[in-house]
Amino acid sequence: DQRLQETAARLAQAGQDQDARQQQLSDTVARREAVQSERRDINEETAALNNEWQGLREKKSSLEARLTSLIELRDSYEGFAVGVRAVMMAKQKQLPGMNGIIGPVGDLLSTEKQYEHAIEAALGGNINNVVVEQADAAKSAIAFLKEHRAGRVTFLPLDTIRPGRHEDGGGLLGKPGVIGHAIDYVQCDPQLMPAVQYLLYNTLVVESIDDAIRIARQESRFPRLVTLDGEVVTSAGAVTGGRTQRDNQGLLGRGAEIEELERTVKEAQQRIADVVGRAQHLGEKAQVLTNTLRALEQEEADFRKQLNEVGVLLARITAEEENLRGAYEENQLRRQSLDAQIAELEARRNEAQSRIGGMADDDETLRRKLETEQANAATLRGALADLNAATSDLRVQLAESLRAFEELKRDQERSGRAHGEMTVRAQKQKQLADEMEQRAAAFEAQIKDTVHQSRELSETRDALHERVLETQREQQYLLESMEQLTKHLKESRDKYAAAQREVHKLELDCSHREDRIQFFQERIAEEYGLALGSLDEAEVGVDEYDEKERETLIQEHRKALQRLGNVNLAAIEEFDALEKRAVFLKAQNDDLVKARDTLLS
Repeated sequence: DQRLQETAARLAQAGQDQDARQQQLSDTVARREAVQSERRDINEETAALNNEWQGLREKKSSLEARLTSLIELRDSYEGFAVGVRAVMMAKQKQLPGMNGIIGPVGDLLSTEKQYEHAIEAALGGNINNVVVEQADAAKSAIAFLKEHRAGRVTFLPLDTIRPGRHEDGGGLLGKPGVIGHAIDYVQCDPQLMPAVQYLLYNTLVVESIDDAIRIARQESRFPRLVTLDGEVVTSAGAVTGGRTQRDNQGLLGRGAEIEELERTVKEAQQRIADVVGRAQHLGEKAQVLTNTLRALEQEEADFRKQLNEVGVLLARITAEEENLRGAYEENQLRRQSLDAQIAELEARRNEAQSRIGGMADDDETLRRKLETEQANAATLRGALADLNAATSDLRVQLAESLRAFEELKRDQERSGRAHGEMTVRAQKQKQLADEMEQRAAAFEAQIKDTVHQSRELSETRDALHERVLETQREQQYLLESMEQLTKHLKESRDKYAAAQREVHKLELDCSHREDRIQFFQERIAEEYGLALGSLDEAEVGVDEYDEKERETLIQEHRKALQRLGNVNLAAIEEFDALEKRAVFLKAQNDDLVKARDTLLS
C-alpha cells in the first residue's frame, strides 16, 4: 500500500509537471507568435521605407540634375545676349575695368509667380540691360566689347540714369481690370530703384488683353499696358502677344526656380535622412526580434523536449502504478486465501487443544497407575540401573541424532522458506520479464514509427533542400537582373540628364532669339508704329519673284552685307547727328576755301 501510495504521489507530481510544462510551452508559443507578428510588421514597414527611399533618391537625383543645369546656365549667363555674357564672364574673371559691373536686369529683379509674364513682357529686350555703379564702368565695359568685338550692350549707370515719370496712368488706377503700376510688383535692391524706374516707368499691369484693348479704345492717352499673360499694348496702340515653347522658362523665373529647387532638394535630403534613420532603427529592432525569436524557438524546443520526457516518465509511472495495482490485487487475493488458511488452522488448533485436555485426564490416570507400578518397578530398578548405563550411551547417541535431525529439519524448513521466496521472486521476475518484453515490443514499435518518421523527414528535408537551392538560384538570377536593370537605369538617367541639359540649352537659345525678335518688333512698333506680328499677307504685299529666285536674291544680298564688314546697328540713331556734323564741317570747309582763295588773291 505504501509503495502504491508513493507511486500515486509520483504520478500526480508528474501530471502537475506536465501541466506546468504545457503552460510554459503555450506561453512561449504565444510570445513567439507575437514576436513573429511584430517582425512581419517591421518587414512590411521596412519594405515600404525602401520603396519610399528609392523614390526619394530618384526624385532628388532628377531635382539635382535640374538644379545643376539651371545653376550652370545662371553662372554662364545663358539666355542673355552675347554681349551681356561677354561682360559678365569678364567680371567673373576679374578683368581690369569690370569692378563696377553689378549685373544684368534679368538677374537683379524678381517678382511673384503670377506677375512673371507681365514683368518680362514689360521689360522686353531691356531684360538684357546691364546695371553698373557709375558711367565710367559702362565706358570700360564698352571699350572691352569694342576691343574684342563681343557685341553691343545697353548699360544703366546708377549715377547718371534718370527715372521716368508716370504719365497718363494715374487716372486709370482703380478702374476695372487695372491691377497697378508694374514697378510696384518688382522686388530688387533699393539702390537699383532708379534703373527699375527707368525701365518700367509709365507701365500698367492689367488682368487681360480685353481690358487692355478696352482701355486703349476708351482713353485718348494711356500708358503702356501689359497683361498677366504677357500681351503688350503700347501707348501708340500696337498690340504684341503670343505664346512660345519657353513660356514658363523666363530669365526672371530662373532665380525663383533655383531657390525652389534648392529648398525641395533640402527637404528631400532631410526626408531621405529620416527614412534611412527609421530604416536603421527598424533593422536594429528586427535584429533584436530575430535574436529573441531564436531564443524563444530554442526555449520552445527545450520545453517540448522536457514535455516529452515528462510524458515518458508519466507513462512509465502509470505502467508501474498499474503493475503495482495488479500486484496489490493479487496480494489481496493471496491475503484472503491466507486468512482462510489461518481460520482453518485456528479451528484445527482449537480441536488440538480440546484433544490435549482429554489427554491430560488420561495422563492423570496413567500417573496413578505409574505410582502403583513404581513400587512394582522398584524391584526392577536394580536391573534397570544396570541397563541405564548401557542406555545412557544410547541416549547420548540418540540426543546427538536428535540434534542432527533437528538441524536437518531446520535446514529443510529454511530451504523450504528460501524455496518459497525464490519461487515468489521468480514469479515476480517472470512478471517483470513479461512487462519488459511488452515494453520492449512497444519501444520497438515506437522505434519503427520513429525510423519511418525520420525517413519521411529526411525525404522532406531533401525536397526542401532542393527547393532552397532552386530558390537561391532564382534569387541569384533576380540579383543579377536587378544589377543589370540598375546599371541600365543609371545609364538612362545619365542620358536623360545630358539630354535635359541639352534641351535647356537649346530652349534658352531659342528664348534668347525670341527675345531679340520681340525686342526688334517692339523697337519697330515704337519707332515706326508698325506691328509686324499683326500684319497679314495682304498688308505685307507680294512681288514678282518665285521662292527660288527670292532665296537667290537673299543669298546675294547677304553676301554683299558680309563683304561690307561689321554693321553698325546704331547707325539709324547716329545718322542725324552725323548728318548735322557733316553739314557743319562742310560749311567750315567752304569758309576755309573762301578764306584761302581770298588770301591767295
